[in-house]
Amino acid sequence: MSITQTTTASIMTALCPRRNHRLSANSFDHDRHRHRRDLHILSRRPAPHPLTPESAESLFLDALARASLCRKHARPISYHNRPTPNTSTTSRPQRFTTQSSRNKPPQSEAIALTPEDSSEPTPIQIPREQLRSIVDQYDFAGYQEDPPPNLNTDHRPPTEINVFSSATIPDRNPLIAKSLLDKQAIDQFNTTIEDRDVPNTLLYDAYRAIPQPRPQYLENDQIRLLMHRLSVVEYKDEHTMQRYLSVVDDLFAADIPMTRFEWNSAMSFASRYLRKVGDVQVDTATQIWLRMEKEAGIASSAATFSILFDVATKAGKFALADMVVKEMMQRNIEPSRYFRTNQIYCHGMKRDGAAVRKAYQDFVDSGEIVDTLVLNCVIASLINAGEASAAEYIFEKMKILGLENTSAAKIEGWRAQRKLGRVLNRAGKSLREIPERRSVVQNVTPIKPNLHTYRLLIKYHAHESGNIDRISELLDEMQQSAIHIHGSVFYQIIRGFSIHGGIRYSSWNKKKLDSFWDVFCQFVERDREAEQKHTEWRSEEDRGCYISISMVKATLNAYHKVTGPENTRKVWQEIKEVWKPDEHDEEAVNTGLEYALG
Repeated sequence: MSITQTTTASIMTALCPRRNHRLSANSFDHDRHRHRRDLHILSRRPAPHPLTPESAESLFLDALARASLCRKHARPISYHNRPTPNTSTTSRPQRFTTQSSRNKPPQSEAIALTPEDSSEPTPIQIPREQLRSIVDQYDFAGYQEDPPPNLNTDHRPPTEINVFSSATIPDRNPLIAKSLLDKQAIDQFNTTIEDRDVPNTLLYDAYRAIPQPRPQYLENDQIRLLMHRLSVVEYKDEHTMQRYLSVVDDLFAADIPMTRFEWNSAMSFASRYLRKVGDVQVDTATQIWLRMEKEAGIASSAATFSILFDVATKAGKFALADMVVKEMMQRNIEPSRYFRTNQIYCHGMKRDGAAVRKAYQDFVDSGEIVDTLVLNCVIASLINAGEASAAEYIFEKMKILGLENTSAAKIEGWRAQRKLGRVLNRAGKSLREIPERRSVVQNVTPIKPNLHTYRLLIKYHAHESGNIDRISELLDEMQQSAIHIHGSVFYQIIRGFSIHGGIRYSSWNKKKLDSFWDVFCQFVERDREAEQKHTEWRSEEDRGCYISISMVKATLNAYHKVTGPENTRKVWQEIKEVWKPDEHDEEAVNTGLEYALG
């Protein structure tokens, strides 16, 4: 795709040529022109909404920020549960049961961050050498990484381009509504965007109700807030990508400039909306980057290069990833926490376990703060590198550190994890030369295994090792640790029967398949009441176990592999009695089933 083509066409067209940008009832307009004039130069980034003072999440994260910035807070900190109104103080059960234990989904905005013990704990000290040694399963003398080769730099912006890193958003007067109906739509949007509890789906609907050119009817601050709200999602998928980039296209058509944060978000959506990244995503992200620097005159940040490096790595384009690293070095941009984490994952994709260890130890040596997410990345990278035993070793180390460090807070919910990452990124930068304050933050940062850790290992054993007994052990550990078992965990296990089943004397037999399916159905029954009460979930991982098209297809494929076509049809009839699918869902399963059964 040439630069000219991308400049004169919408980003949506580049990503979804076959869909023609349709989203059911909210189909996108097709009459928007894409001819871009020179963009104004920007610098102000929309300020994120402050967390509510009552939020326990806010209290913990603010404490981390204080510890990283103020010497008087550089001392052991204890955290007590501060119940908000209408919040129960009952402690979590130690084990899951099949009885309904949740009448409402956990709220990701008000996260309970409490130590494991209600009494004031004595924080342990986790020295840097102990963090480095987490990956030292073997005697490891270190790994000297070769410098990036002198590669072609076609993806660099030309040196004569005047790239600015800062500017101001020009003042502008919004258009006046031409009719009472238009004014009501604009007023409704203004009311909706001020309500932080309104989900993005309703916010976007309110925006779409404004007549074209929509952005020209809005104040600059409203546009910045809209873009920020739409950028904050739990998972990037095709729907959220189309939603965000359709507003980007509106801004292009209205000749309203974007901030660097918004350009970065556009790159992130364009490259990460699919689980498997390919050439289209790499090309689109690169073109957006060039457009940001060449047309808008906005210089890249560490976050920009982190996105480019991530998409290049996941697409397997390691030469391009090396070019991104080299470009950062030439611009003297310090790698961010996210970039360093992506480097760990990149070496795993290259199947180089020694380089994974070296990248992690460089992460620690650079002064970054280690948390569960970083160690999950190390585990995933070692699994990708073919060193599953080393991944299990790190998992055991995480459990030991988690049990010892009772002062570490609980981070529950994707919003809390997102906020924690931002706080730790800032803390890592400000505390590189102040080790005593850095250790305070490290000692209260969670480091023990979570749902994602267990899911990584269960997926590995289900898809690769075939160790079904180890899977049972991990599930027992999750229940004993009161870790929420999400439906995706069962999905990975059921898929394992399609891989390892159907072989004589295999442990992946009908008896085991029936057992796992029965347990899953018990969890579905347990969570059914909550599932029916809350159709608009704040977080996918707040949900329990529920039957979906993908789960049914995986189950039928497993039964087909293990028991044959006749029994599979019987199982499908039994599932329909429990699931009660609508016509569309039933047809989707029937089509795939008949194809599989021949």
